[in-house]
This record gives sequence, C-alpha cells and structure tokens, in this order.
Amino acid sequence: MKKLFVIAVCLLFFGMGANVFATPWTEVYLYETAVNPSSSGVVHFPTLGNVNVLYGEYDLMIDREMDGTYLPISGFCVENAYSSSSPGLVYGLYKPSDLGTNYVRAAWVLDQYLQGNVSAQAGQLAAWEVAMDGNDFDVSPNSGSLYATFTGSYVSEANTLLAGLLANGLGDFDADLLYSIALNPSNQTTPGTNAQDYVIPGGAPVPEPATMLLLGSGLIGLAGLGRKKFLKKS
Repeated sequence: MKKLFVIAVCLLFFGMGANVFATPWTEVYLYETAVNPSSSGVVHFPTLGNVNVLYGEYDLMIDREMDGTYLPISGFCVENAYSSSSPGLVYGLYKPSDLGTNYVRAAWVLDQYLQGNVSAQAGQLAAWEVAMDGNDFDVSPNSGSLYATFTGSYVSEANTLLAGLLANGLGDFDADLLYSIALNPSNQTTPGTNAQDYVIPGGAPVPEPATMLLLGSGLIGLAGLGRKKFLKKS
C-alpha cells in the first residue's frame, strides 16, 4: 500500500503539470494550400541542407471534426520537411510547452505576426530559427545550423525580432492557451521528417475548475485510503 500511496501522490503533482510524455490533445485533418504573402530564397536547413523555398504565411485547410468539413487557417512552418497538399492527412495537435521551449518560442513568433508586429516573411524565418536552431537567434548567412543564404530587409527584420526575444524573454505569453503545434504523423512526440509540421492558432481547451478539483480530490482520497490500510497492517 505504501507503493500505492507514492503513485497517487506522484499522479497528483505531476499529472496536473507538464506532460513528460507528450501526447496530442486532439487529432485533425490538415493540408497546405499556399504560402501567401511570401518571398522566395534559399534557406539552409539542418537536415535538408540548402532548399529554395517560399517563406511567409502558410495557408492551410483544417478539419477539426474530421468529418470532411474544412476551414481555412494560417500559420508558420516549424520543420525541415516537404509539405503535403492532399486532404485527409492526420495531424496531432500538441501543446507547445509539451514539445519544449523552442516550440513555445515559435508560437510567440506567430503571435507577433498576427498582431502585426512583423512581416510574414520575417516571421517565418524567425519561426524556423527558434524551432530548429533555438540557441542561435540569428538567421544571417552561415549562422548556426539554420540560416538564410541571402541578406536583405526580411533577414534584418527577423534578427531584430529574435534579438528582442533573446533580450526580453516570453514574459507572460501563454502559448498553450492560444496556439498548437500540428505534427504528422500524429503520434510522434518530436517533429520528424514526414509531412510538414506547423504552429497554428487555437490552443488546447482549459479544464473546468470543477474537473480539476474532482481529479485532485479523487487522487488525495486514493492516497489516504492506501495510507490508512498501510498503517493498519503496521
């Protein structure tokens, strides 16, 4: 029973915190339709190397109910993989914090774009940088493992945004409330090299306080029962 007591207490404290083993909070159908507004250029990625890409706002279609009803949504790419334009591709939606700080930062970059604080092109360059080369904060040519092979206003704008993030941090930004990371295949716990992954608007539902209270009470009761039986045996 002592073991039961320890397990219940661990569930109580860790079950309500960060999810060590990331799982999607839901699954959806998602596919890409365009990159607009965008510019073209060669970007060096950690796995793919130099790729001539369109960088900007990724236009997507999402079916949240998986019933064939698609709606438009926009986001940024967060993976060095090729996109899919075929409907019916299953994505898992993850809380950014479950995948790590890099993806929380990518959500912050998208938030800055949606607030009008950065262009789509500079925002996408910055999102790639924080997602795949998170300790560098620089998209200038030959900087780190991800970088633009060109210079210009979008590179400078992205670097200015990244410098501000490095200097000021995330503040009280709540990535999980506002955004999700869409991964394919849906059961991967870190982005791989399958279909393109994205950061998109729409966070995981927040549990009702009554639900959390019920869960907490149940676990505490389970722990108390195990403790009581253990003491009787002693």
